[in-house]
Amino acid sequence: MKKSYIILLLMVLLLLSACGGGISPSSSLSAPFPDQTGSSVPALSSGQTETSASNSEFSQEPAGDTVLFAPTATMEETVLVDESNVKITATGLEYTDYDVTLSLTIENNTDQDLSFRSGTSGYSCNSINGYMVDDGYLNADVTAGKKTNETVSFNVDELTLLGLTDIADIELGFSITDDQYKDYLQTGPRQVKTSLSNSYDYSADTYRRAVTDEVLTNLLGISLAQDSEEISFDQKGIRVLSQTLLTNSSGEQAMLVEVENTTSDVVYTAVGNVSLNGLGVQNGAWSVDWVGPGKRRVIIMNLSNMLDESYREMFGIGKLGTIAYSFALTDSDREALTAPQVLTLAIPGSTTSYDPSGEELYQENGIRIVAKGLAPDSFDLSDDIHMLLLVENNASETLYFDVDYNSVSVNGYMNSFLCYSRQAVPGGSAILDIELTGSSLEENGISSLEEISDVEFTIEIKNENYTTIAEPTVKFQVI
Repeated sequence: MKKSYIILLLMVLLLLSACGGGISPSSSLSAPFPDQTGSSVPALSSGQTETSASNSEFSQEPAGDTVLFAPTATMEETVLVDESNVKITATGLEYTDYDVTLSLTIENNTDQDLSFRSGTSGYSCNSINGYMVDDGYLNADVTAGKKTNETVSFNVDELTLLGLTDIADIELGFSITDDQYKDYLQTGPRQVKTSLSNSYDYSADTYRRAVTDEVLTNLLGISLAQDSEEISFDQKGIRVLSQTLLTNSSGEQAMLVEVENTTSDVVYTAVGNVSLNGLGVQNGAWSVDWVGPGKRRVIIMNLSNMLDESYREMFGIGKLGTIAYSFALTDSDREALTAPQVLTLAIPGSTTSYDPSGEELYQENGIRIVAKGLAPDSFDLSDDIHMLLLVENNASETLYFDVDYNSVSVNGYMNSFLCYSRQAVPGGSAILDIELTGSSLEENGISSLEEISDVEFTIEIKNENYTTIAEPTVKFQVI
């Protein structure tokens, strides 16, 4: 599940920040424009009930038809929660070059200490102008009988990517727990309306306008590698409206999936089990997200986090041909609404296969395990080394592959490692990545990849009932 501190656009910016192109996570999208003042808007003085923010720092003229975030909306003081002896009031709205900040006063009128949270991985139902957002993080502890002034913030770059130019409304949901971490109150979304709410066109797909705006994408240093507006899922009032593959100047890629909830009920979407060119690179749920009634959400899957570009050539998928992933729906009680569906984005003219060659370590009962080789960690400051394996499942049932905890040795010395279990459906394949920790290699006198002569380990293969059906011990000899 996405963490609350990894907002959708921050993930995009981490993906996009590269030499000669992208915008760093600390930069505002509007920062390159010359009319920026760099000043933030003064906070409300005591007793004010309406905010009005100077818009001078957002007054730049966009190129062509490109429209950037240029807020003018004001708001009146709004009581969001007043029940169960707690009260939460939205007191002010402030704009800066970098974010939109909503001020809150929280009152704990109970006889017990309470914790107030919003926008966390466990409870996130925040939205702006009909788009679900991962911002609006709040974590505040309030002693019995006390008050606190807090703020929640929304990143300007995220709002710009969603095509928003102003604030019509903000919805926040609060999860309140007692000092024993037991649920005290979950509020659901509570709305703050601004001066623009009555005239705002909520039917407009502003995200599509932004992501297909060549001027805007050029500013971000990205390009659309593939874009599809074909509705790839339409069940139970939930639609996948578009799928977009973005590439930055360094070749890093992310998949954006636009989801719309046309019902009057909350749903949770889950995406995961991602494969590239038919090769499984990620297992389980990548992201599980709340989508409110009548709302849209843009889900981002950072493909570079699943399989680094530096490893793709080893598997023969230097250029993507197909991206497949599971898409599932549950209701507010987390009961399944539909069976998981596999959705695919195809890139015309590209190969859709991977390279199955390598040193064969094991082949039996329809299971094949191939060593693709050793590779340094893609993170410059890491001394870890990766043993990359290809597992193929030609058996009749789904299989799960893992590495026995106490089985890995390098040059005959036991070595610590990291490895995530991988699933392979019948006829499918996956990458099994054994990450040999650099500190352990150093303790064993190994300071570089070239000093490794062999890696030995035991692979655990389990069936759909998680019963172990094979445990081959294999050795990779470095040539």
